[in-house]
Amino acid sequence: MKPEEFTWQENSKAMYDTVVKAVPAFVRPIIKSKLLKGLKGKSGVSMEITEAVFMDALKTSTPESKLEKIIPELEKLKTV
Repeated sequence: MKPEEFTWQENSKAMYDTVVKAVPAFVRPIIKSKLLKGLKGKSGVSMEITEAVFMDALKTSTPESKLEKIIPELEKLKTV
């Protein structure tokens, strides 16, 4: 699964990029895979990712301790 397979709405792509850049390079492939699978599950057949869908997928696929650091940065990117 690749990010290009989704239709990104609002500022969801910037949120995705922010999360990917925030993790160390050696774990990026694992994080990308886990997050993209979560996005596919949350978006369903439409493959449309809104900010809300992105946040929901992130919260269900990320340990709480890691969310505390990234959520404030993502909140700044929200448009809705």
